[in-house]
Amino acid sequence: MKNPPRTFAAGEPVRVKPGITDPDYPNFPIGGWVGRIAEVEAGELASCLVRWSQQTLDGMHPVYRSRCQRDGLDITEMWLAENDLEPDTGQPITMEQPTEVRTKPLDMKDQDDRIRAVFGLTHDDPVPSVESETLRIYRDYLAENLSFPFEASEKTQPKRSFTSPRKVAVVGLGSPDEDERLDEHYGLICEIKIGREKGDAPLAELEVNKRGPERQLVEDYSCWFSNWR
Repeated sequence: MKNPPRTFAAGEPVRVKPGITDPDYPNFPIGGWVGRIAEVEAGELASCLVRWSQQTLDGMHPVYRSRCQRDGLDITEMWLAENDLEPDTGQPITMEQPTEVRTKPLDMKDQDDRIRAVFGLTHDDPVPSVESETLRIYRDYLAENLSFPFEASEKTQPKRSFTSPRKVAVVGLGSPDEDERLDEHYGLICEIKIGREKGDAPLAELEVNKRGPERQLVEDYSCWFSNWR
């Protein structure tokens, strides 16, 4: 059986028909979005890759942009069924917008969501990158929620080393105005004690010995610092 003729060809300007929603986010209407056909995939019902116009990109809802960024989706183009599209005749763009945007609540069992909570974000917001200002926010959050002192150990040495990780007592994060304790390379520098000796150590290089809120807080911070630099 032969495939039906294609309605559109690469390079043609198209507009999304009224009432069509994003295939990944059904609560976001995309009627009126305009772009050009970049590719056509034949089949019983052809699929078209539409590359959006700059005006369409500029008119996208900010929450839609955030969700695409969070989920690794390209906002500049989208695959749609050919019957979702109509020829663009050059009329002014009128993009349909959501009447209600529902934000999924934070799941405090999810590590990324616990990190978002530090910054007062929603589930649909991307986790912020490590920089001076976000380190300050994280320091203030930990200073308020950690109970000092607590026991920790330096992270495990390489297998070839016979030295056991040193145990330390974390006694504080310094005062809020000590910016020298914020380092984008080493992260938050905490105050430690080893026996009677006092010193400093990057918090991300320590592991909390006992299970409990301190351990989870430090592990979440270390994950953020390691993965969002």
